[in-house]
Amino acid sequence: MAIRIGNTKINNSYRGMRFKITKRDIENGQPNDECACAAALALRRQADAKAVFVFRDVTYIVKKDGSALRYHTSAPLRLETIVYDRNGEFFEGEYDLHPAPAPIAKKANGTSSSSSSSKRRNGSKERRGIPNVRPTASQRLAKV
Repeated sequence: MAIRIGNTKINNSYRGMRFKITKRDIENGQPNDECACAAALALRRQADAKAVFVFRDVTYIVKKDGSALRYHTSAPLRLETIVYDRNGEFFEGEYDLHPAPAPIAKKANGTSSSSSSSKRRNGSKERRGIPNVRPTASQRLAKV
């Protein structure tokens, strides 16, 4: 199943990207909005993009020519977006987007190799969400 934004098929990026978030981006950005946060505004301006979606785990950049690229959101950017979503503060400076990770192969029984490590101490597989921050891309984008 391919993930799409509208009619645009998303391709994985094979190169990273460095961009700069300015004070103006922070002031004009909207916390808890993956399309209008400080990082999205900076990326839209610097990548000359039609749309940008900055999630905690991945970032999508839709170019004006209609192509879309998926990047892995770096740990420092992820942390800053969480802080920004909670109280509107963002540390200006340079941030990186990493190349999209290769897909993880599934085992024959339909579970990934990391499923045993996802069990919690009490034996449940339930994950604790981060309250009052933007969702992950898997919670927001529909698979087509």
